[in-house]
Amino acid sequence: MLGFIDLNWNQDLSLWPHDPIVQKTDQFSGGADHFLQIVEETVKWSKTIIGETPYTIVAGYSMGGLFALYTSYRSALFDAIVCASGSVWYPDFYEYATAHSMKRQPRSIYLSLGKKETNTRNPYLQKTASIMEKLETFYHRLHIPCIFQWNPGNHFADADLRLAKGIFWSFQEMNKK
Repeated sequence: MLGFIDLNWNQDLSLWPHDPIVQKTDQFSGGADHFLQIVEETVKWSKTIIGETPYTIVAGYSMGGLFALYTSYRSALFDAIVCASGSVWYPDFYEYATAHSMKRQPRSIYLSLGKKETNTRNPYLQKTASIMEKLETFYHRLHIPCIFQWNPGNHFADADLRLAKGIFWSFQEMNKK
């Protein structure tokens, strides 16, 4: 398991530049492609030390969840995607996801969201659940095992548990085949 620290979430994980959305100080500079290069190099390096693994899962929470989904469109490295409370509200992401091909279809995609997350005045954040539902349907049409799970609480509730549930589900799905 690899973890990355010292990220500037809005800069390193944003897909393309955009004006502030959640807070006035947001700096969405579009650094996801650069960060993906770092992730790919790190994963490949780790495999030289520990050897090949049966599966490589990319998992993220919030902007990290958005980044995890985005990786399937930019990289063929990952077998499964976990997008926990992912920022799929990011402007034009749904259009991007449904108009572009993945580099390699993942063996599974896990989506989750807290039941209280869309209770906000922010029009972008209000759309998160409907976008996740549409993504689940879209990925099913591509014959990708995909599930959208609701969790208790708001965006900040049980982040570690939500990621763990997604990783566990992903392992179960991949072992079915």
